[in-house]
Amino acid sequence: MYGDVPSVFKPLDEMDPNDPSTLYPKRTSRDEIYDRIIGDLQESVANIPTFAQSGYATTERLTKQSVNALLARIALYAAGYSLRWDLNTGSGAMMSRRSDNNRVQQLYQIADNACAAIINGGTNSLVQAQSGKSGFEALWFNFCQRKFGVTNSEIMWQIAEYAPNTNSAFGVYANEGSRGGTYGSRKALQFVLPTYYLSFNQGDTRRDVSCTSYSVYFLNTGAASDTWVNAGTTFSCIMAGKFRMGWCVAPQAADARNLNIPILRYADVLLMYAETQNNLNGESYCCRYCCSNAGKKPRRNWFCSSSKWSAGF
Repeated sequence: MYGDVPSVFKPLDEMDPNDPSTLYPKRTSRDEIYDRIIGDLQESVANIPTFAQSGYATTERLTKQSVNALLARIALYAAGYSLRWDLNTGSGAMMSRRSDNNRVQQLYQIADNACAAIINGGTNSLVQAQSGKSGFEALWFNFCQRKFGVTNSEIMWQIAEYAPNTNSAFGVYANEGSRGGTYGSRKALQFVLPTYYLSFNQGDTRRDVSCTSYSVYFLNTGAASDTWVNAGTTFSCIMAGKFRMGWCVAPQAADARNLNIPILRYADVLLMYAETQNNLNGESYCCRYCCSNAGKKPRRNWFCSSSKWSAGF
């Protein structure tokens, strides 16, 4: 969200044309905007089919589970802290949240109910280890391969990127740089900071999935016909690894990579539920919940701020 922006929820023909705010509306409080969006989502979630009912082959369209996940995410945004300022003067910027604590608790409860509905529905789960890959690696490998039958249980909503009219630049930015071939010739457009790479605990297998430990090098001079290989890299040249070219299917064109954009995962839901439980029932309850659900095969560990559990998704 962009914070406090002008928001008009009436048709212009129902507004006073002589009122300056009709054509030049002032900024609306983000709290009002959030509450409007949350209300719309609460209304829609009751009228949208589940993934099983929808008959969809992929999660490229919203279903009851993904709308609940979106509702939980936005409710937590609305309940949380953000940089706020006086709407009239623009001064006094500081990190804070809405002053109505009762509404804050209501928002946490809304998010909690939405997460619980997904979890108790029993149709979503984390992708588990398979074919010699950890669950985390198997998730992103199959996602890049467009094997959505494997990833549908965890990737709850994704933006379709396929064919000439629906391909954005996401894949171009997400992939490594390359020279020639179907991927065209481009330098890498984003790199991973060494601080992020070094933030993983020793033995955390997610590191080498999230970050490439190699760069793309050419065997000869780098001509369009040259062969490129993956070679070891330094801390100054680490790239994002979840969408590496070696996993992806051949692109439709150099600027049309056919790489979908993941928006919501079941892992997000589990972490949001841990947060709502921590807020509503206290950290000790959150810890008991995390421990009791370890049998549900979390990919690594659950979240808890004061124990051995960590955000392992």
